[in-house]
Formats: sequence, C-alpha cells, structure tokens
Amino acid sequence: MNKKVTAAVVASVSAAAIGVGGFLAPAFAYPPGKHLAVTASDPVSTKPYSFSATVSQGLPGAKVKVTVYYGRGGGKFAAEQEAILGLDGKVTVSFSLKLRDPDDYKVLRIRAVVLSDTNAERANTVVAVYSRGISAPKEAYVDEEFSATASGFPASKPITLTAIRGSQRVTVAGTTNAQGRFTGQFTLPKVGKWSIVATSEGKSATGRVNIKRDHSTTS
Repeated sequence: MNKKVTAAVVASVSAAAIGVGGFLAPAFAYPPGKHLAVTASDPVSTKPYSFSATVSQGLPGAKVKVTVYYGRGGGKFAAEQEAILGLDGKVTVSFSLKLRDPDDYKVLRIRAVVLSDTNAERANTVVAVYSRGISAPKEAYVDEEFSATASGFPASKPITLTAIRGSQRVTVAGTTNAQGRFTGQFTLPKVGKWSIVATSEGKSATGRVNIKRDHSTTS
C-alpha cells in the first residue's frame, strides 16, 4: 500500500471513530483501572423525596440510563432518566419522587447503565434515607451540658442549632457531616421548656427539651 492509500485509510478510520458531537469513540471506552461509577446524595424522608445521582468515569458523549429502585429488597421501580456524559465523563441527574409507602424508603438502589454497543458497563450504588429531625434528651439540667443532634440535612453544609425560650437564645454553629448530621453541645441557663431549632440550606427541624433545676426536683 502506497503512502497516499495509507493516508486515506487512516483518515477514514479516524472519521469513523468520532461519534456524534465530535467525541472520540475508541474500542475500549474506559481507561485501564477505571470503571463506570455512580454516587448519590442521601435523600430526606419528607415528600417529595429529592436527591441527585452523579455518573462518572464514563466515555465522554456516551448516553447513560439512570434507574432508581426502592423497597426493602431494592427491586421496585421508582423512576428513570437518560442523560449524556459530559467532556469530563460525568453527568448529574435529579430526582423528585412521590411514593405511597414511606416505609419502603429506608434504602434506594440506583443503577447507571451505558447505552452503548461497544461497552454497556453498569454501576450500582445504595443510598440511605434520613428523617430530618432533632434528637435531644427529654430532660436536662440548668448549667449542665447536653447534646442535641440534627439529622437529615444536606451533607457538608453550614448548620446552626438554636435553643429558644421566650426572648432567650443560645446558638451553636457547625458543619454537617457526609450523612447530613451535626451534634451540638448546649448548656442552658434557665428552667423550663426550650425549643431547639436546626437550620441549614433553607431547611429546618425543631426539637424540645425540658430544663430542670437539678436531679432531685421537677421544673
């Protein structure tokens, strides 16, 4: 084969390897040691159940199908979306679900599948569902420290916990962990019933604690 024929063949092969949108489509869609991955934000059990799923480490330009299953065995179909992976091999899709049986929302299973003849790789993840609320002791004592835990909030975000009784305010600030939880320490100065309000990213929850004078008397 002469040089002119060789150049023509290479040009033809190169053009065929470039798919729709100009993305390169090699025979092996994934780099060595890398496989399709899917992660998801943990949804909170308040309707609708909103969360996002991110597919990564895929072939740029490939179409993926993201399916959500629910139920104790993770086998009931809930929702499905298709999306195109970006230049970085990633795409994020959002879901907002309304199912009738909240008890089945303890765990969600999310599956991502590449819709490709050359590499139909798939990835799965399981995410927990958290109830937004405040966990605090029913009773505590004046000038003695106790803990209050907020859960079901956006992960890794600033959060404030404020104890309120009348015009009095005691505030603790921090950052939620990867599961959307934060524990604050309180020492309250006055006997009576206090509300504890957690606020983060426009979301809130309220709990209560009864502060007593000491361990031997009632308030």
